[in-house]
Amino acid sequence: MECKSITFFSNHTHESALEHLRIHAPLRQAGITVLRGVEGGQFSRANIDTSDLFLYQRDFPEDLQAYQVIRDCAKADNKRLIFDLDDLLFLLPEDHPDRQSGVFAPALLPILQALMEADLVTVTTNTLKNALAEYTSRVAVLPNYFDDEVWSLRAPALKTVRDAPIVIGYMGGDTHKPDLAGITPVLLDLLNRYPDQIEFKFLGVRPPEDIATYRQVKWVPSKTYEYEGFARDFQTQQADIFIAPLADNLFNRCKSGLK
Repeated sequence: MECKSITFFSNHTHESALEHLRIHAPLRQAGITVLRGVEGGQFSRANIDTSDLFLYQRDFPEDLQAYQVIRDCAKADNKRLIFDLDDLLFLLPEDHPDRQSGVFAPALLPILQALMEADLVTVTTNTLKNALAEYTSRVAVLPNYFDDEVWSLRAPALKTVRDAPIVIGYMGGDTHKPDLAGITPVLLDLLNRYPDQIEFKFLGVRPPEDIATYRQVKWVPSKTYEYEGFARDFQTQQADIFIAPLADNLFNRCKSGLK
């Protein structure tokens, strides 16, 4: 079946990284129109009726009543349901901030129902596909890619000022605090061994408390969670080395290597 338009259901009011990278940018490149299924907090009946299939992401099924309306519309009109998932939300590590806060707890059973009822589940990695195999066999890997319409990657450049500190950068959100905690002793050791030769720059998440007060540690808070705005701002930042630590657990092994 040729698909010319889809109706996308999201509980975000802005275009997040997940929406941009996995929905809007690739479908725009494919010439497929993306229609909003929810506008101003209300279902868009016109967009639902005119699209070829329905697509939703991540924890949208937490609103179980809304999800069931979408499912029933799809069945009545013989349209396909696609569920896109980028994280193994059923197995958040015990020290993960989202597990400790319980933010996803109300969504887990609705997500499980949506997984089993979807005509297709798209995921980011083979590891995540295998982890979901006990719930459904209708899973396909749809890898993440950079959007070269918003990213202009620069060639690495060697530092030419010999007495300037080496800047080590990190970019991430608060959910990665446990990953940073795992390498904090190393960062602390480097700061103490090379006090005038190294500088750390944290973009987004606050620096770990053990090193936050060091003069060589800088923090740049997030300015926006709208993806294209973030990409523009991030590309103005400078660093000699970037790090992206992840603790070795199944949840993190399911992630894509996009960062």
